[in-house]
Amino acid sequence: MRFFTLCLATSLFAACGTATTTTETGTDAENSDVSADVSDVVTVDVPPPFHAPTCDPKRPPIVFAHGFLAASDTWSTQFQRLVENGVCPERLFVFDWNTLSQSETDKRVAELDSFIDGVTKTTGAPQVDLVGHSAGGGLGYSYLSDAGRAKKVRRYAHVASFHNDGPAGPDGKIPTLNLWSDGDLVASAGEITGATNEKVPGIDHYAVATSEASFVALWKFFGDSTAPAVTDIRPDDTVTIHAKALTLGENAAESGAEVAIWALDAQGAHSSTTPAFTAKLGADGKLGPFAAKPSASYAFVVKSATADKPPITYFHPPFVRSDGLVYLRTLPSADSLAGTLLSVVPFDDTATVVIVFSASRAIITGKDSLSVDGTQIATPELADAKHTAIAFFVFDENSNGVSDGTATALFQSFPFLSGVDQFMPPTGTTTIVVELNGQRVAVPHQKSKTEGPVVVVFP
Repeated sequence: MRFFTLCLATSLFAACGTATTTTETGTDAENSDVSADVSDVVTVDVPPPFHAPTCDPKRPPIVFAHGFLAASDTWSTQFQRLVENGVCPERLFVFDWNTLSQSETDKRVAELDSFIDGVTKTTGAPQVDLVGHSAGGGLGYSYLSDAGRAKKVRRYAHVASFHNDGPAGPDGKIPTLNLWSDGDLVASAGEITGATNEKVPGIDHYAVATSEASFVALWKFFGDSTAPAVTDIRPDDTVTIHAKALTLGENAAESGAEVAIWALDAQGAHSSTTPAFTAKLGADGKLGPFAAKPSASYAFVVKSATADKPPITYFHPPFVRSDGLVYLRTLPSADSLAGTLLSVVPFDDTATVVIVFSASRAIITGKDSLSVDGTQIATPELADAKHTAIAFFVFDENSNGVSDGTATALFQSFPFLSGVDQFMPPTGTTTIVVELNGQRVAVPHQKSKTEGPVVVVFP
């Protein structure tokens, strides 16, 4: 337990982990192998703008770094807002990195440096704008502490991250946006002297990265201080999806995995005998483009090339517009921090395992209602505001075939994650209904080893 606590404390301030560099940008460039020495830039599949007929190819590129236990789908809604407001998708980059290891700050910084060098080489831009959320903010300040590296960054946004004495960069010379909330009970941030301080009141730690108000602040800081034309996620007639499969926390690409995308009917069952899309993933773990039907629901089934890993089924909400940052997390290596954490989940064929993921904000007791198979999960013990839970693991922890309703102690020792002992049989004639604030998703009973766990994603 001491190891977990130490890593958590370190990661929240300086971002625990050995960075696994994946450099990513627009849809038309060719993919190349990921390398720690990034002279080749791997492209991210961000769809072209739909509501914005033109975009500015000379706009400074933006590099986004996610936080602890997260991945770059943190930035999905902000990418969609940026593209719709006329930002060229090939000017947007995400840095997927491993946030789990300790004592390797220099290595992480070096990899981010190589990443940014790759971005400037690809775009021809002399500088980038940099955004760091939570532990990614600790990484941002560490990166910018060196004068040579700081010259590569035009502006820096410190999002829901910890307090510093002044703006980033040597002698605080990098223009810095400090984006924080009094509702953030993880970072407990406040104003930074000399920075542009923007308080977004009353929202949780994760929502500071994803919210509409945060987007407005980022837009003004990186632009000319004028308000964006569009802030909501507007539906589109044509929806193109690009996805990426990678291990939880480590963010290592799930090379060689097979993915099937199934269209679903209103009861959550497959609406056809054949999948709408299949792919065997390459070294970068990416798939797409997949032409999704607007307002249709889909299940993504990921089968790892590693024989002892169970498949994972993602029940995804309807896509209202194109999304290049659909991430499918798979089980991490057993010897990693996340692997040790998940070792308490009995993946066997005696029960169903359901995982609920809230993609935009924490689920908090008193504000939210979350039920799984009729049992309320957003309780004070599991969904306290201080815990800031965005992922809930529901499983029969002691494999006794009974719903004890007890919290999983190891999960409760971390922010962002909650676990509860609830038995759901591996087979059944009815579906398991997962409901969050009136949004209902029906999922099947599944043998959690042979058929794998079920992940329900709420936007």
